[in-house]
Amino acid sequence: MLRTYLKLILTTLFWGGTFIAGRYLGQNLDPYLSAFFRFFLATTFLFLILPKRKPHFSLSTWLEVFFLGLTGIFLYNIFFFNGLKYIEAGRAALIIGLTPALITIFSYFFFKEKVFLKNILGIVITFIGEILVLSKGEIKELLYFKIGTGEILILLCVLSWTAYSLIGKNTLKKHEPLILTSYASLIGTILLFPFAWQKQLLQNIKFLTLKQGFSLLYLAVLGTGLGFVWYYQGIKKIGVFRAGIFINLVPVFSLLLAYIFLNETLSSSTYLGAILVITGIFLTNLKR
Repeated sequence: MLRTYLKLILTTLFWGGTFIAGRYLGQNLDPYLSAFFRFFLATTFLFLILPKRKPHFSLSTWLEVFFLGLTGIFLYNIFFFNGLKYIEAGRAALIIGLTPALITIFSYFFFKEKVFLKNILGIVITFIGEILVLSKGEIKELLYFKIGTGEILILLCVLSWTAYSLIGKNTLKKHEPLILTSYASLIGTILLFPFAWQKQLLQNIKFLTLKQGFSLLYLAVLGTGLGFVWYYQGIKKIGVFRAGIFINLVPVFSLLLAYIFLNETLSSSTYLGAILVITGIFLTNLKR
């Protein structure tokens, strides 16, 4: 179990970095090209480590895998890269923090997953911690939170990832996370290809800078290849609700990485918020 928690923590660390890499790519590369390059590289990586055997998918499983590729790969990344063209990474991360709450609500209604008082308390504490982290203690500033194009796109990200998490819950009962992630990534890449082709895919490959290349490799190998597989392993091991709550660590790691690589300052509210987030995750995963 400890190994599962460690993988989920590392996953959110990788995803914290995707906001920095995604923000950079969103300002310098077309969103459709960014998404396609990310998942073309990720799919290549996943199939290199995938055992050489054909998947024994039924027709209904293929349909589920198609929707995994549609929601978690195609739609999520179109909304993600387009959204980061309009709003900063921290603002986007705050909205992404709604994901665990939505996963909990839908898990309860669709899968009758039990939700106890400590679970609700854990969600509330993590979200308060996240608000403290991202507002840098100036919570009153959130009263002026306006909904624009970027915010709507990131909200659609939340819905897409919630769907991806819930669809995978049943499929994981029959198949391994690596196999599902690999084929979902392949389907998502195929869906992205026509849009990337319209954006002059071949012509833009030769103009990629070294920094863009490293950003894409980071997104592909760590943010997608390992991150997606470990996240699904977490869902299979501890359930979609308890694994989903770890997503609240993403903005904490995002700010920490910004401090390390971009020399951004960390306030006392950041430390307090991080403690609250970790406390909430602990409460949520505490056995009854």
